[in-house]
Amino acid sequence: MQAQKVGFLPLGEELLYSTDVQGYSIFKVGITKRKDIKEDSVEREFNSRMKKLSRQERAFDMEVLLQEVNEDLTRMADQIHKEVTVVYDHTNFMFMIDAPRPVAEDCMSLLHNLYENATFEVVMSDTHNMQKLMTSYVLRESVIPEPYCLGDHTELAPPCKIGDKPKPPTVIVKKEHSSCEEVKKHLLNNKRINKLEMDFDGQIFFKIDSTFFISGLSFEESLKFKDNKDLSEEENNIAHWSVALSELSKAVIVLLSDLNKES
Repeated sequence: MQAQKVGFLPLGEELLYSTDVQGYSIFKVGITKRKDIKEDSVEREFNSRMKKLSRQERAFDMEVLLQEVNEDLTRMADQIHKEVTVVYDHTNFMFMIDAPRPVAEDCMSLLHNLYENATFEVVMSDTHNMQKLMTSYVLRESVIPEPYCLGDHTELAPPCKIGDKPKPPTVIVKKEHSSCEEVKKHLLNNKRINKLEMDFDGQIFFKIDSTFFISGLSFEESLKFKDNKDLSEEENNIAHWSVALSELSKAVIVLLSDLNKES
């Protein structure tokens, strides 16, 4: 199993390695960026510099000084480095990114460089449609697409209108099946499903929210790969994903297809 080594970027995104496995391309992406600057830090530094200026100097454009402060603090900020696995499904023309949504967004520029003629973006459903879909699963389990079933973690929030930003949950029900009476009581009280735990054929388990963000991903034993000490970290990571990729793609496509019917 040969991984391809590719360049290094001190800040931004770098492709650490890539390989092709049975209809999938697996990338390891390194993202290095500086920590965000806190607003109060900018204000303190700006005021400190203002005190050192003469009255005449203060009469100049304060926007210039503020820009200088921002640039200086950004240059001195600590760096954050994250490594992310990105999988491209050649059959379904779909990327799967093992990272929170903001980090996935950071991967986009690198992916655009790799696939110059392609157009793609991180999937984010309309919250109204996704809430409607997940709520229908809880109220009528017969409409859940096979081979899915509900799990035992449910989060509810006020209903979103079309175009609304996601709302934080106001109710979280744990260790109770999502179709339990407590959840249905909250639905009668003008709440909507905001996050659900889903079980795909007893093999893949995860939580999905009203933006179609998938978290808490886990696999049944037959889809797990135990690290082999004789393989490199790269080879172990590739093998880990290779075992589960086919079923994971199916799981995502089934839900995407159902969501598209609601849109």
